Amino acid sequence: MKLIATTFFVMATAAIVPVAHAADLQAGKATWERLNCASCHGAEAAKATDPSYPILAGQKADYWNTR
Repeated sequence: MKLIATTFFVMATAAIVPVAHAADLQAGKATWERLNCASCHGAEAAKATDPSYPILAGQKADYWNTR
């Protein structure tokens, strides 16, 4: 019985995670466009217009969790 419950939990969680990730991407894109972030961080967020601005592309999750 424990195995069935664990399997169900893992499968249900696996179905939810991509939906949450897609919502995060949509929210991030909307914020990027609304605040015109490309003007300082570059079109692909990989080359900032000023060396003091952080490069956003490729940042690890812990960078975003502290902001």
